[in-house]
Amino acid sequence: MMSSALLQKVPKGRLISGHTKEFQADSIGFLTRLAKEYGEVAKFRLGPFQNVYHVLNPDSIKQILVTKQKSFVKSKDFNVLKPLIGEGLLTSEKDFHMRQRRLIQPSFKKNHISQYAKDMIDTTMDYISTWQHDEERIITKDMMDITLGIISKTMFSMEFKDGY
Repeated sequence: MMSSALLQKVPKGRLISGHTKEFQADSIGFLTRLAKEYGEVAKFRLGPFQNVYHVLNPDSIKQILVTKQKSFVKSKDFNVLKPLIGEGLLTSEKDFHMRQRRLIQPSFKKNHISQYAKDMIDTTMDYISTWQHDEERIITKDMMDITLGIISKTMFSMEFKDGY
C-alpha cells in the first residue's frame, strides 16, 4: 500500500493557494505531469487546507475503494452536498455506505453495463438525429436533455423526449 515515504512526494505549490491555479487551468495536464514526475502516488494541495492524493496504482486504488475502504474517510467537502443530495452513496461513509453499495451492486453487472452503454448511445443518436444542418444550438440545453434522456432510460426504463 502507500508508505509514508511515498506520500512525501509533494510538488511545490503556492503558499496559500497550493496547486489550485495549475489544476484549474489544465486539470488533465497537471495530473499527467504529477504522474510523470512523482509516480503512482502524489499529494498536492487545493487551497490552504485541502490535501489531495493522486493515486494511480490499481492495487492501491482497490485497497482504498474496496479492501480497506473503512480506513479512508471522505473529504469534509462531501458534507456540504448532504443537504442538497441527501445521505446517498456519494456522501455516506462506513457501514451505511456499505449497505447502500450492496443494494445497488446488482445493477452494475457486466450485462447491465453493456445495456446502459447501448441505451446511452441510442438516446444520444436519437436526440442528435433531430438536429438540422447549420442550425444554432444551445449546447447546455442539449446536454441536459440528452442526460435526462439517458437517466430516464437507464434508471427508470422510460423515454424522455422533451425538446425533440
